[in-house]
Amino acid sequence: MAADDIPEEVKRFMTEYIHSLFQLETLLLLYEKKEVDWSIEDTDRQLHMGSQLAGNLLADLHARGLLSLRETPEPLYRYSPSSVQLDQAVSALAMTYKERRVSVISFLFSRPLDKVRSFADAFRFRRDK
Repeated sequence: MAADDIPEEVKRFMTEYIHSLFQLETLLLLYEKKEVDWSIEDTDRQLHMGSQLAGNLLADLHARGLLSLRETPEPLYRYSPSSVQLDQAVSALAMTYKERRVSVISFLFSRPLDKVRSFADAFRFRRDK
């Protein structure tokens, strides 16, 4: 299986919006259960990633226009793309991931390391001075 198995629109979407396997799985989880509001803890419980990472990923997907945020005592997220084009791209990604999981994961990890490194740096914890 190769990246050639993946439609170009899915590759473009992944290149722009998806930087890690956890981010991919988070987005697809919320996509598959569109009617559910997800807390950080619920997402962590489902995907076993740690609540801090889950919170960072949900906030990032919200900032990218893929999730809505309901401000309650505990923030709640729901799949709600800001455009029809984003919804179509996520739908294509979900279908491709179901049919060609290994190809999608291989494509994700085959991209240049600089992008992955800069994304990982966003989650580094720094002491306030």
